Amino acid sequence: MKMRWCRLVAGLLLTSIMLISCTSEPTDKVDKPVIKEMQDTEEGQTITVVPTVQAKTGEDTTKYQIQTRLTDFHLFDSTSGIAWGVTRNALRIYYTHDQGETWTNISPSENIPFTGELEYGKEIWFTDANHGWIVRQTWDRTSTIVLRTNDGGATWNLTALPNGGAVTAIYFTNPSSGWIMAAGTANETKEQKILYHTKDSGATWAVAMQNSSNLAEVSHLPELPLNGKVTGMRFKVNGEGMVTLNFEGSPALYVTKDEGKTWSSSSNLDTPAACSADVGSKPQFADATDPSGWLPLKCSTDGKTRYSGFFTADDGLNWDFSFMPLAVSDHPESATVPTFLNRREGWILLDGAVHHTVDGGRSWTGFVPNRILSEMLAKYPEPVKIRFASSRVGWLLIEKAEDRKSLLMRTTDGGRTWRVL
Repeated sequence: MKMRWCRLVAGLLLTSIMLISCTSEPTDKVDKPVIKEMQDTEEGQTITVVPTVQAKTGEDTTKYQIQTRLTDFHLFDSTSGIAWGVTRNALRIYYTHDQGETWTNISPSENIPFTGELEYGKEIWFTDANHGWIVRQTWDRTSTIVLRTNDGGATWNLTALPNGGAVTAIYFTNPSSGWIMAAGTANETKEQKILYHTKDSGATWAVAMQNSSNLAEVSHLPELPLNGKVTGMRFKVNGEGMVTLNFEGSPALYVTKDEGKTWSSSSNLDTPAACSADVGSKPQFADATDPSGWLPLKCSTDGKTRYSGFFTADDGLNWDFSFMPLAVSDHPESATVPTFLNRREGWILLDGAVHHTVDGGRSWTGFVPNRILSEMLAKYPEPVKIRFASSRVGWLLIEKAEDRKSLLMRTTDGGRTWRVL
């Protein structure tokens, strides 16, 4: 869906720019209604977009065709969430408050280019439907801009990180306090780590910690090590936090008690020798207030590769390893990383079927795919991500990467049946 901006007010205030925009009527109007369950177009999802003016006046909405390949999403709760993708270097991000029946375009100005796919928890973070942050980086990673909104995307402010760097994680505990981790000098196994902190919603950023830029140097200071790549980050309102690293396939955990200024290694991730950090091995927490989290791993035993991982019930202070008899497909692109709602209930899409557990992964029940899921997987055979907001409501993103096309689906019965959003 092609969107154009009808108003742009820009004023330079050092590194902060205020962008105010509103959307005009899109040009790709769909005259005939489309039944979502039977839709078979591969040109993009047909969703009901509520332009800003209509959202305020309550006028009738019109159905428009999205020409954006959605690459990620985030659920706020059972009824609201966001989904986004990048088309022709422009970020397209949409918000729904009614389980995907209608959507609002909350994209920043198209004048701000984006160079690739954005991942939640790495370049995008929202504390709620109104307060969000988006990291925009140049091709050479020398300039890093942070966009922020406090009105659900109606306006966006911009600021720059002091020293730039390739952003590896972002986390906000509330609309005011947040952190961004960036990598400076790096090679295959090491990276310089720079941690930025804001206390004014991202208007200004200060360096909380920065280790050496000399990758050969061994530091004994209470900072994050040069070894290992950052995979995830989490903080609490009292300034305590954690960072997970991938040390050449082995996960590691570092903790802080002073808002990221000093760090110490934690031995709570006692990983079995047969297990390693997967590409998706970053902590999964429902939100900043939920102390229960999950860290997935892959374990090779008896000639088979299986998903297992760690659970925490105290914000990452302690982790318990759980071995799961869940074999990974010979075609890893046909499975999602497992997701858990709590310590007991979780889901995975594996070989075309959704599997469900209620005992922490010790046993799994596979659901027979409903017709719509089977038909959509035939067209979009590569699952990207599955997440649940409750025991009944979840979203699933699938794609056909070769054709750069994707589809977002929803379940309201715990994964047994699915429909296209």
